[in-house]
Amino acid sequence: MVRSGLNRSVAAATVLLLALLPARTLGTNALMAVVGIGTVLLALILTSVDDAIVRFMTIAGHGSRHIIARHIRGLASFLAVAVSAYWVMLGPIVAGIVAAVCAAMMLLVSLRVLVYRLHAKRFADLLVSILAGLLMLVAYSMPVVLPVIALAMFWQLQRRGRAKTWLLT
Repeated sequence: MVRSGLNRSVAAATVLLLALLPARTLGTNALMAVVGIGTVLLALILTSVDDAIVRFMTIAGHGSRHIIARHIRGLASFLAVAVSAYWVMLGPIVAGIVAAVCAAMMLLVSLRVLVYRLHAKRFADLLVSILAGLLMLVAYSMPVVLPVIALAMFWQLQRRGRAKTWLLT
């Protein structure tokens, strides 16, 4: 399981690197757009969250940290491989974009896991969309307040999800 996740992450980083090699001739703005779009598309492939697995692990007594760590393992290895390779080959700007996109995707996966611990899939997906939209709105309008809002949101979801551990619902 760990080995296949690492292989997938290395393959995704290689695909992104091969896609970016012709883009090196583009200007800085175009390169940043290509890097951002490519990273988002490949990170989405690595961030699948199955609500049934999350619910089962919750009922079986696994805590939020364990479940989140299990689900972001592939993305974390993609982050490590991609950022180090892109820093050497394409520079710190590209590596920074990849790191920022991967960090945002890890937060999205964490949000999905915490909400799946509490609600059924349909409502959880709706709630994740609303919460992600709220975070984007706060990031656009008041970026200084974003960490406070995000921490409060995650703390509340974690606190409510802790009560569901070992609880058959």
